[in-house]
Parts: sequence; C-alpha cells; structure tokens
Amino acid sequence: MSKAEKKAVNDEVVAVIASAISAMGYSVGQIASIRPSINNHNWKLDGRLRMSR
Repeated sequence: MSKAEKKAVNDEVVAVIASAISAMGYSVGQIASIRPSINNHNWKLDGRLRMSR
C-alpha cells in the first residue's frame, strides 16, 4: 500500500468515526481528538503522571 493510499484510508476512518460521534448527538466542537497517541512506548508512566496532577 502506498503512502497516498494509507493517507486516504486514514482520512476515511477519521470521517467514519466523526460521523458516528456526530450521529450520537455530539457537536463538532465536542470532538477534541481522534488521532492516535504519538508516544505510546511509556504509556504506564504517562498515565501515572497524568493522575498525579
């Protein structure tokens, strides 16, 4: 799969997720982020640090 095809698939997935959330009654302004986390290699520590704030 080429880079352009992967981007098209990703764009389609985002559109489907946004549509589903919108169909559930949420407004576009309430959809904060639906992208994957960039740094997930240390997710346990990240979660602990977020809870300590």
